[in-house]
Amino acid sequence: MPDEIVRHLMFRGFNYRCRIVENPAARTEPVVVMGGAFQDMYAWRRLEKPWTEVATVITADLPGSGMADHLPGRHGFAFLAEALAHLLEQVVCGPVNLFGASYGVPISYLLSQQHPDRVERLMLLGAAMEYPQEGRNGLQDMADNLIAGKNAEAYGHASVNALMAGPERLVRNRATGGWQEKHRHKWRWAG
Repeated sequence: MPDEIVRHLMFRGFNYRCRIVENPAARTEPVVVMGGAFQDMYAWRRLEKPWTEVATVITADLPGSGMADHLPGRHGFAFLAEALAHLLEQVVCGPVNLFGASYGVPISYLLSQQHPDRVERLMLLGAAMEYPQEGRNGLQDMADNLIAGKNAEAYGHASVNALMAGPERLVRNRATGGWQEKHRHKWRWAG
């Protein structure tokens, strides 16, 4: 694994940081990875080897994620896209290959709209036009459990049900050659 550098930055009073895995012999523009909710700038390390072989890779804990400062709810995706633009101004000369996954999709998409000159290629993964009602219900259950002061187990059940596509949910192309049945016990809470 190549050496990495962690840069500490500030945007509009919020501290955040980025991780840079430099490739001195890069064959393409830097790959900037904007991960999803519950991911930090180290979440993609196990998958980045093909990228680091051809490019410098940059991941970030923008405000509100990872070890960055807490971000109040009044700041939305537009603020985060501005923070990403700030990061690019500070650490990259020229355009980037921008990869957004899940929660990182709207941030990446907004940045590419507002600063098209900064994006050579845009890759988006795990985005949906609308969050399904079943998922919204699960998130509401999570909030209700927290408000009611229920124990961690109840919160854990609600979290898994809201955020994971377990075997009872319809998932297109789920076929896994038997893996699903063999490992079904790992997807459920005991009890």
